[in-house]
Amino acid sequence: MRLGLSEIEYRPEVPEPDAFVSLFATTGWDPQDRLTVAAAAEALGPTWYAVSAYAGNRLVGTGRIIGDGVLHALLVDVIV
Repeated sequence: MRLGLSEIEYRPEVPEPDAFVSLFATTGWDPQDRLTVAAAAEALGPTWYAVSAYAGNRLVGTGRIIGDGVLHALLVDVIV
């Protein structure tokens, strides 16, 4: 299903771990399905900033920034 941009709601928030795991599974980055909800919760914890995209209540995209607190910040987990 293709959605128009006006049908997507962007929120400046870290996604819920269970929704993140479902979205992450669509990427093919974890072919053995090792990412658990608990591991996702731990990984998402140190996020500095995130944007999550929703179609209704379904997470359809995300991106987040993590960093070392001093010098470097990285854009990670960009998934659409």
